[in-house]
Amino acid sequence: MPKSLTVCAVFLTLAVAPAFSAVYNFEGTPISTVVPFQITDDGNTATFSSPDNGSFGVGQTFFQTLNGRILYNSDESARTLRIVFSIPVPNIDLAFAINGSSSIQLNLNAYLAGNLVGSTSATGTVPGDPFFNPEGTLFYANSGLFDRVDLTPSAGAAFAVDNILVGIPEPSTAALCLAGVAALFTARSRRRSFRTKTSALPRPQR
Repeated sequence: MPKSLTVCAVFLTLAVAPAFSAVYNFEGTPISTVVPFQITDDGNTATFSSPDNGSFGVGQTFFQTLNGRILYNSDESARTLRIVFSIPVPNIDLAFAINGSSSIQLNLNAYLAGNLVGSTSATGTVPGDPFFNPEGTLFYANSGLFDRVDLTPSAGAAFAVDNILVGIPEPSTAALCLAGVAALFTARSRRRSFRTKTSALPRPQR
């Protein structure tokens, strides 16, 4: 790959790299709050809802690794939790627990403008007595961005989430990187133009 293209690729990678993170926990959300509701952190608003009418609400934890207040589905069925971000993000990391078998996966589908851009899944492990529900973490990253995730268990079981972290590209960083890409292409275009003009000059006679 030409050097200029390699540098451009680096600039584009930096343009979507997370400069800081928004954190969504439910400590500031009143107990018994049910979806839909919103939480804003670092300028990015996350809207929590359930497209299939799952009974997701905020309550006090009864798991080992999920602390404080959590968001959980109380109707003991495989419902989808949807999270929509006002600013597209490049990655997401969250803690979860499933009220069921440790073989049940928590599936994540990521979307941008309604189009599926990627997916992943994870299973939890049982911490041990007196905790008998599998708990774990789920991480997903995309080479681009996404503005929505849907979380659904692979079988009929309730689940809970907490401590949701997403990366946010800093607008000034992205603008600076894109400006650098434009400058590189401009310089390369000028060099090509100069070579074309000089090659058209008559060669001296020997």
